[in-house]
Amino acid sequence: MDSSLFSDETTIPQFYQPYSQSILGNEFAFQQTLGFHQGSVRSLGTLDSGYLLSGSVDTSTKLYMLNNATGRYSFEKEMKYHTGFVYSITPSQIQQFIAYRILQDGFFTGSKDTNIFKVDLLGNPVMLYEGHEDAVNSLSQCIPEELVSGSWDGQYIINKLYQFRTAKIWDVETGKVKETLGGHQYGVAVLTLPNGITLTGSADKKIRIWFKGNMEKEIDAHSDVIRDFVEIPGLGFASCSNDETVKIWTLDGQNLAELKGHNGFIFSLCTLDSGELLSASDDKTVKIWRDGTCVQTIDHPRTIWKVTKNHLGDIITGGEDYKIRTFTRDPSRVEHGEPLRDFEDEIKASQSGEQLNMDTLPTIQQMTSMKGKEGEIKVFKNGTNAEAYCWKGSQWEKIGDVISPPGGGQAKYYQGDQHFEEGDYDHIFDVDLGDGLLRKLPFDDGANALDSALKFIAREGLGRGYQEQVRAFIQQNSKNFATSDNANKKKGLFGSSAVQAPVKSKYQAMKDLLFFDQIAIDGPKKKLLEFNSETQIMDAKEIETLDSLLELIKNKAFYHSSKVSKQGYELVRKILKFPCDKAFPSLDIYRMFLMHPSSSENFKVFETGIESLSLLISYIREQSSPQATQLMGLRCIVNLFKYPSPIFILKSKRQFIVDNIAHLIQSDNKNVRNALITIYLNYSVLFLDSEDPEGKIQIISALSDQVSKETDEQNRLRLKTTLQNFMVNDNDAEGFINSFGINIEKL
Repeated sequence: MDSSLFSDETTIPQFYQPYSQSILGNEFAFQQTLGFHQGSVRSLGTLDSGYLLSGSVDTSTKLYMLNNATGRYSFEKEMKYHTGFVYSITPSQIQQFIAYRILQDGFFTGSKDTNIFKVDLLGNPVMLYEGHEDAVNSLSQCIPEELVSGSWDGQYIINKLYQFRTAKIWDVETGKVKETLGGHQYGVAVLTLPNGITLTGSADKKIRIWFKGNMEKEIDAHSDVIRDFVEIPGLGFASCSNDETVKIWTLDGQNLAELKGHNGFIFSLCTLDSGELLSASDDKTVKIWRDGTCVQTIDHPRTIWKVTKNHLGDIITGGEDYKIRTFTRDPSRVEHGEPLRDFEDEIKASQSGEQLNMDTLPTIQQMTSMKGKEGEIKVFKNGTNAEAYCWKGSQWEKIGDVISPPGGGQAKYYQGDQHFEEGDYDHIFDVDLGDGLLRKLPFDDGANALDSALKFIAREGLGRGYQEQVRAFIQQNSKNFATSDNANKKKGLFGSSAVQAPVKSKYQAMKDLLFFDQIAIDGPKKKLLEFNSETQIMDAKEIETLDSLLELIKNKAFYHSSKVSKQGYELVRKILKFPCDKAFPSLDIYRMFLMHPSSSENFKVFETGIESLSLLISYIREQSSPQATQLMGLRCIVNLFKYPSPIFILKSKRQFIVDNIAHLIQSDNKNVRNALITIYLNYSVLFLDSEDPEGKIQIISALSDQVSKETDEQNRLRLKTTLQNFMVNDNDAEGFINSFGINIEKL
């Protein structure tokens, strides 16, 4: 490799000197919020022409246009050409030079669906790049002829903690793969530079420097997962990591500086034209670095997944709270009105978790009888969650969820799951296995780290190979030498007031979940093949796979030992692509599939579980869906209550689910109403062990009008059972039900 490609610089220079007084004297201030997504914003891209493209876990990309005079974006259109979460966006460049600048003609987008699309300036996909076998989490283009992508795909190594994940170099014009760069662990971050160098980083903590498909150098760079790179013109590049550091490097791999200041994983980097460096983190901040020093911190309400800039020099962020925000140094474009106050209120709501005492908070039910002063912010307890409300006009309006920050000396509340008990813990760690998903791991100082690691990998469905990795993580991040009061309590050393006998209820709880578990293959199969002959969604090979899958579904006696093949999982995703008017046989097959233990694999990763749930909801709520499709969609949701992984999704997305199915309580089809009521009944069973007062209020309100109107005997019985479960040991729920004039004894 040509040594002239590398810089001999060994000290960190000031990137662009001197800094102007407008920069030195001016901080970035809030400018705008864009709230059009229905899921966390994971990717952003900007063009000098003014376009902004955002990608989200809601599977959509959204296009915005910048008004150069005001510095504000306006929403243009939504696109849904991807079927999975949109993890990565980078501008597309063409080989024309005007004033020494490469022209931009659109974007590239990468997704969990394994596909990369080139998108034109109108947001329309114009070319598809196929070749990855798993999620595309990183994209970079610097040379117009080539695109570089990083992915989760690659060769799985048995009994190891890693997988050989790949980056690929594509010919932009033909869409063909030119080079595959392997040897990584988990998702691969990529950056390509003007001189032809490609950088890769992954969970193996190493930076690899490539040239023309050959690895020229490997650097032990970080102590945890490498998340992102950014070029620093005239110097080299920067990298960021889960180890909470940003590092500056020359092109030949010399470490010039290590920037510390974040208190969480660092997900994204960007450089400004001024030479300043931006970093975005799980600690809910964006930091601006100048010559190795943090000169400003911009707080946000939630995790920031992506930070970028536009040609005006403004900062753009995308976050876990579904929102995009912009910040400017131009005093004439700073926001001073209601949007700014809303943004500040959201931050206050997030930060107020530091002083929370859940035991003394007023409940959500008590809120209705409490009045406030205009602009007053107050925190209320909603089950196990704390929520912040602001008094506006004559009512309390929710402004955000209150989240306890990482670290600190106070105990943190964990709502409990099938492996970790409910209660206060010294730590609730955010564990990232390299896929960008943060999983909660509660732990007390002095507790058995190995035992907690085993519980964690069991809950997440991970192999035993992760055991030592998780145990080491716990020990590195906790005070494992000291046994805390919380740990002693969980060992049974309770104080006299620690445990109180439950109040005996006059209502008998029904604790059994219900399912639509009848297996009848022939009818749905025949109808599915009939519809497939019209739509050609499945090819001949996939129809053969269908036969194997149905045979596996039929043999319930072997559920404990049978496994679904990779082709089987792909087919399941395929049959959920039938149009609404032809979807009911495929949904019926999916309903039966959900009774098989292997079906839960799709829900062990939160994002793929949400994707599957959203597909079912779309079938149910679509106005053109026939009753048969709505019925089967509802029955599928009922069967999601079968296994722990989908149950976690059902609990976390309860409001979304009920909001989108509640209208069917008025259906003239008793079977549709029966399936809907069964979903509510199953939620009432979950609430017996995991309190959700807001969930009770939402469901009681949704079915209250139907209680007196329901004529079907079985439906009336399930309605009664649901309400009785809500009232077990809950006087507030009983009073709320009575307020609708419902007499439970007469049902």
